[in-house]
Amino acid sequence: MHVAIVCDSLGSTPEWVVRELRNAGTTAVVRPCANDADIVACAADADIVWLIGSGPHFTADALPGLQRCRHIVRSGSGTDNIPVEAATARGILVYNTPEATALPVAEATVTLILAAWRELILHDHATRAGRWTQFEHTPPSLLADATIGLIGFGQIGRIVARLLRALVLRVHAYDPGVPAETMLEHRAKPTEFDNLLEQSDVVSLHCPLVNETRQLIDASALRRMKPSAILVNTSRGPVVDETALVHALRIGAIRGAAL
Repeated sequence: MHVAIVCDSLGSTPEWVVRELRNAGTTAVVRPCANDADIVACAADADIVWLIGSGPHFTADALPGLQRCRHIVRSGSGTDNIPVEAATARGILVYNTPEATALPVAEATVTLILAAWRELILHDHATRAGRWTQFEHTPPSLLADATIGLIGFGQIGRIVARLLRALVLRVHAYDPGVPAETMLEHRAKPTEFDNLLEQSDVVSLHCPLVNETRQLIDASALRRMKPSAILVNTSRGPVVDETALVHALRIGAIRGAAL
């Protein structure tokens, strides 16, 4: 069996990955790939195509060139960089590993919430410029008194809710694919999308990038948020309309964003 690791956003593939594959009697090749042509050149004779990291995207046009491929594996939670439907039609199974990155992303989310709420970056810039701004950048309230709204309540959203229990009293959640009972089990209040935007002091995004979520946070959604609210996105970038977000920040429609 032959494995092609066709992209690697980590900078370098851990040595143990190739070693363990070879110990199992599998041959492996590692090559960073930027486009369909690169992927075909690397993986034309591979039984398994393995994507480590988030990129690059490849299209259905590459699939005929993957003559032996029967499995595509993506390390991580999303599959938006893989032509899943076209691969399925050719009998190729597509896998991902959502639990592998859930805790690190959840930790990063809480870090961004704290940094944005306390305006840490502004204090840091001022201090480096020789100014002490203890009272210039202060949040509208304590984070303990804030309402955190989570859009998407899968693996990452549930861990974020757990980590936030030590910091805040109110966590709301919206996810049409998750039963209200599951949210309540994780001590998050089920809330409709518009109500969550209107009530939350921090809106944190944890949804996959699919047709229904592309630019989910658009100009209309941003207008529903509080002027004092912060948007946090540790999911895919296109879940947010970037142009609308820049405009909202410039006119002060929301207080800040952490991406």
